[in-house]
Amino acid sequence: MAEATMKRPSPRFSQKNEAAPAQSESSGSENKVWEKRPEVSYWREKDDGKGVAVIVEYNQEKQYGFLTFMPQNPDKNADRKFLRDLRIQAMLGKLDMAEMINVLRGRKEGLGKKNDKGFWSGLFHENEKGNAVIGLTFSEQYGLQLSLSTKRTEGESAKYQITLNSAEATLLELFLENCIKNTFNFQT
Repeated sequence: MAEATMKRPSPRFSQKNEAAPAQSESSGSENKVWEKRPEVSYWREKDDGKGVAVIVEYNQEKQYGFLTFMPQNPDKNADRKFLRDLRIQAMLGKLDMAEMINVLRGRKEGLGKKNDKGFWSGLFHENEKGNAVIGLTFSEQYGLQLSLSTKRTEGESAKYQITLNSAEATLLELFLENCIKNTFNFQT
């Protein structure tokens, strides 16, 4: 199946998730179907090929979210604008989402704890594959920065970040709030 090559708008809110395949009942990789999940995403293409895409999605059945970053494909003639094979992910639980909302609402300047030099630690996650640190900080100089860094047990590491404007931050805040409400089965 051919994929569209058109440039995606930034930001977008959709029900289609292209980052999490689910197997259909029939076997074979050509018969994969894409599981539909609520998401908010931001796509930043840059002329130098160093852009990034961010997808925040919510799994209603399992009641947790995912934060996914993908680097831009530096090959301007490629079919895919972003490299899904190089994506990094972190799972978001209710407390992670609540911490992010606190930063988005201005209750805190960053995720985690602030050290003596003024840097925020972020939210640390660890599993058998390695670790991940989710960052969300606000400063007058740089604005709102969302980041994810990972280090795998095999030694591979990656870090991506994106700057969000106020409208994108509001969209992320509302999305995360509704994800939390969903875990408690609140009717909105």
